[in-house]
Amino acid sequence: MELENKIKDFVLLFFKISEFKINCENEIYFVDIPEKNQNYFQKSRIIFTFDEITANENNCELIIPGSKTLFQIINLCNNKGPVIKKDYPNSNGYYVIRYHFFVYFSGISNSSQLFTIDVDLEKLKILNVNDALEPRISTFSSELFSKNITKSYLLSLEELKNQSTTLKNNFLNSCNDAFQLDYNLFVQRYDDEISEYDKSIYEKEKNFSDLEKIKKYRFDTLDKIKNLETIKDEMIINLQKKHKLSLDYNLIGSEILLI
Repeated sequence: MELENKIKDFVLLFFKISEFKINCENEIYFVDIPEKNQNYFQKSRIIFTFDEITANENNCELIIPGSKTLFQIINLCNNKGPVIKKDYPNSNGYYVIRYHFFVYFSGISNSSQLFTIDVDLEKLKILNVNDALEPRISTFSSELFSKNITKSYLLSLEELKNQSTTLKNNFLNSCNDAFQLDYNLFVQRYDDEISEYDKSIYEKEKNFSDLEKIKKYRFDTLDKIKNLETIKDEMIINLQKKHKLSLDYNLIGSEILLI
């Protein structure tokens, strides 16, 4: 249920900040696609829901991991996020750029969260603008943007990583626990078996007097240990591939605010 809520928030936020017209009736969402985006989405309207029962009963798209619309949105966000201009009716005349990020950590498990970072574009410091502003037609300083836009993005990215530290640490700890569990299940037994072969060589040398038989037993056992170590090394490589991690900080949109 937590993942479903995150996907729902992500999808609706994308359409909202991209200024797509959205209507909802009985858990079914109707999104009108602007003409400039219709080639990408290959349609003028998207009808979808986040509820499986509703999708089956109404023959509309179910937004879940792997669904076409979700894939299109993520792919679009990975390449270019939309920019929206907003301001107060009676602003004090300073600019803030708001970055919307979708943080997605994936591996043997997945973790994701939406973040919003506000940066004072002139003073280059982190702010927290709580007011919900409406889009308005405004004149913005292109000189200020060209001078500080890259710096503001880097600052927001640094702040994003600070704010997502707990999410990241919890994800990494969970993945580490999963890796350790697999390691103990699939690799530790080879260590135990190798240790038993080592002990058997010692016992054989201690209790037998026939040097030739001891020598043969030792070499045969060392071959078995070598084979086990090869299998163990291959198992570790496969476990590392299985538990490979990806930490993605995706910009999904920006807003330029005149406060």
